Amino acid sequence: MLILFQQRRRKVYEILDQGVGKGNAKADSHLLHLNQALVILSCVFSSIMAAMHFFTKTGLLDLPQSPPLISNALPFTILETYIIFVTQSSILMLASLFCQLCLILRASIIRLCAEMLPVHEECPTTEQSLKQIHDVQIHYQELYNAKALIEETFSFAIFFTYGCCIPMICFLCYILLKNSNQDATEIVSLLMWVFNTVIVLLFFSIPAFMVQEEGEKILSSCFRMYHETLCEDRDLLVMSQMQFLSIQMHTSRIQLTAGNFFVMTRKILLTLTSAIFTYFLIIVQFESEAKDDLKSRASVGRG
Repeated sequence: MLILFQQRRRKVYEILDQGVGKGNAKADSHLLHLNQALVILSCVFSSIMAAMHFFTKTGLLDLPQSPPLISNALPFTILETYIIFVTQSSILMLASLFCQLCLILRASIIRLCAEMLPVHEECPTTEQSLKQIHDVQIHYQELYNAKALIEETFSFAIFFTYGCCIPMICFLCYILLKNSNQDATEIVSLLMWVFNTVIVLLFFSIPAFMVQEEGEKILSSCFRMYHETLCEDRDLLVMSQMQFLSIQMHTSRIQLTAGNFFVMTRKILLTLTSAIFTYFLIIVQFESEAKDDLKSRASVGRG
């Protein structure tokens, strides 16, 4: 995914730059600092995850071990640790890039909403209204193209992350509940895994929610633009162009999907929490039934 984004990043940034406002040094500096912070965060968490895997394999941490890649020899353990670091840093970097692009897209949408409402107090002429509508149409299509490129690049990664992180969180919470009598180091290690997984989910979720919510505001701005642009001049050409603009915004909404399976909205967080809680209860229920079955077999054996 990172290689794919590397090939497309120039086109994505060129399209997004049309709506951010070129030459905005303050915004560029803010995004640069944010990007640096996300890179440092990704490296730190990836190093911690890799170190925890190494300590678990070598027996320094009493945690459930994953099956060996080839064998439990030290060279293969080091290789597994390196793979853990690369995969964790890749998914975190991918989530960071997705977050950054969504923030840029959101800023572009906010700018478009501001441009849709006329700043002059007098009623604009027909030519001014047509020019404003035409500029909004071009700007909106550019933002939609940028959204399409972001979705094409990250859509599968979002769906894959959701499919992997939800069972992982349930499994880690189950281990925490089952081994609650472990020492503080092992509990902190498990909590770090949970925190890392939740961070990845939030990085892929919250920015997409923000883009979708700002995209909905464009529709309300379109209706305000309809009334404030037309004023008392009911020009048929202006009305037809406004109608075309509203149809364009309704049929091509700026919202991100996960593999085209579902739209990323705020409701997904509630669904995600419910799914994690449900799977966790199912695991606990299976565990309790297994214990009851063992007790019944033991009592039958004694009898």
